[in-house]
Amino acid sequence: MGPIYALTAVILLILISWAGVRGLGLTGFFGIVVPYLAAILFFTGFLHRLIKWSKAPNPFRIPTTGGQQKSLGWI
Repeated sequence: MGPIYALTAVILLILISWAGVRGLGLTGFFGIVVPYLAAILFFTGFLHRLIKWSKAPNPFRIPTTGGQQKSLGWI
């Protein structure tokens, strides 16, 4: 169902912007304000994820080979 929701959202956004520009004449809003809001929202979310990641004590698993001399025959 995920792709259907995404496709529906994209079609809905296209129809809203088309109706806003053609019907209401909001070219400045959809050409200037909406792209800036989208960029601000993207960078805010990116920074939020970056800060959340940096606060984690172990953000990702780091496999190590230290101390495996006895378990690996080729070492």
